[in-house]
Formats: sequence, C-alpha cells, structure tokens
Amino acid sequence: MTARDPGPGPLPSPAPTPGPTSGPLPALALAPGLRVVRRGRSQLQVGLDPDRRVVLPRTPGVQDVLRRLAERRPLAPGPTTERVLERLRERDCLRPAASPAVAEVALLADLPDGGRLLDDLVAGSASLRVTAWPHEADVVVVVAAGELDRAVLDPLVRASRPHLVLRLLDGGAVLGPFVDPGRTACLRCVDAHRTLADPDHPAVTDRYVEAGTRPRPDAADDLVDRPLLALVSAWAVRDVVAHAAGREPSSWSTERWWHPGSTEPEVRPWSRHPACGCAWSATWPEELRDDVPADTHRSGTMEA
Repeated sequence: MTARDPGPGPLPSPAPTPGPTSGPLPALALAPGLRVVRRGRSQLQVGLDPDRRVVLPRTPGVQDVLRRLAERRPLAPGPTTERVLERLRERDCLRPAASPAVAEVALLADLPDGGRLLDDLVAGSASLRVTAWPHEADVVVVVAAGELDRAVLDPLVRASRPHLVLRLLDGGAVLGPFVDPGRTACLRCVDAHRTLADPDHPAVTDRYVEAGTRPRPDAADDLVDRPLLALVSAWAVRDVVAHAAGREPSSWSTERWWHPGSTEPEVRPWSRHPACGCAWSATWPEELRDDVPADTHRSGTMEA
C-alpha cells in the first residue's frame, strides 16, 4: 500500500538573493504536456507523474501565478510568485515562454526514399529546420543503408561541423556517435580503438562498404525492419533537439546498437583516440580551416 502524499504544507521562503529583486521576471510557461488540476479541497497539483508533480496550496495568489503561466502572461513580482516558481523549477516544470531558437539541420541520407522519414520528423520539431547546405548547418545527420564510407564524414570533421551518424547495418541499426569534432570520439576514433583488438578491422570495413554498393545475389531488401527505422530516426531527431537546446545527446561519443530482434539497444561509449586526427583542425584559427589538406583527417588514424 502506498503511503498517502502528505501534501505541500506552506510554501517555503525563497532563497535569499543579493541586491534588489523588483526587476521584471523572465517570461515563463509551464513545460509541454503539464496540466493544473485541483487536489482535494485545498490544494492544486501540476503534473501527474509522482516523481515530477508539484502540489501547491489552493490560494488566490498561487492560482494567479499558475493562471499566468498557463496563459503565458507576464508574472507579477512578489514572494508568492518566487516561491511557486522555485517549486516548479525543482521539478523541471518551467520553460521559457518565447519560441525556442531554431537550429538548421542538413540530412545526408543514402536511403531508397531519400530520408523522407527523417525529413518529416525534423519538420515536425519546432526547434529544427531542414537546410540543403551542410556547410551552413548547425548539425548534419548522416544516414547510410549499410556500412558508411568514412570519407563522407571527413569534410565534416575538418570543418568542425557537429554530426550524427545513423547506419542500417546487418539487419539492425547503429545510432551514433554524435560527433562534436575535438570534443568527442569520431567514427575514425571508433575504428582506431577496434583496430587494437582486430588488426584486420580497417581492411574488412572498407570491403564491407564496397560490398554494400552492390545488390545481394538473392536481391533481398537490406531494409527489412521498417519499424526499427522509424524508431532510430525518431531517436536521432530527439538527440539533435537535445544538442540544439544545449543538452547532451544520448549518442554523444556513443554508439547505440539495435541488433535484429532486440528490444533494447546495446550502448557502446567511446573515447577520442590519440592516434586520430579529428581534433587537429579544431585548434586551428577559423580562417585556416578551409586550407586543411584533404587527407589530414585520414592520416591521423590507424589503418592496416
């Protein structure tokens, strides 16, 4: 039997802040999905999840604050407002009222449908916009049906362009790594780590890339699991949204492998490899990056 929620009690006094607090309050709103409902006769509840809900006294002052948040109207400064906002912030129930900044996303998709699903998912996000110009994008999503030719990613690394890799491989899917050049592992870092345990890895990977450019003798479709494609595509967009909002994506320097028939991904975090050149150009002045030789990134990796 679950213990009864004892209720909020009186609102705590706000933490003291130095200097005057009579200036304008930031424009805030309740986080998406939240509702305010009555709880008993004397309380109000924001949200339903027990780990996130906020229970507040049902007083005129509290009701006014919640109504202003729900309607995205300016807040009236005062002790009650500060205390309500403090409780809501503790449970991540507030968001800026202004529309989020829009990040531009370029899609490089080697798929039969040209990545239409990803296009639709990005278009459905209020904080993302598709651009056809990778060199102007805030993030580039690179999708490959099969193993990916690393040379596709080299220009992005040399330009210090954040990018997320999604591969549909061996009947499953691999999301990641999300690469922020100079800060995270890139795909060549992953290769360098694997080469330590398997010296044949680079040569076999190159052959696998080449083999994937030809249909199989039985003409079987490589994209056998469409629901999995939808799942990992949506996951990729959520990671891009997280990056655009200043949060760490789940695939940050990490691969998530969905094997055929699995319900949960296998998570493989990676560190930057000291023999990889992915960080070299990140330390160069901006005006010199366009002059980086085309093979600079490749020359820093371990290849058989």
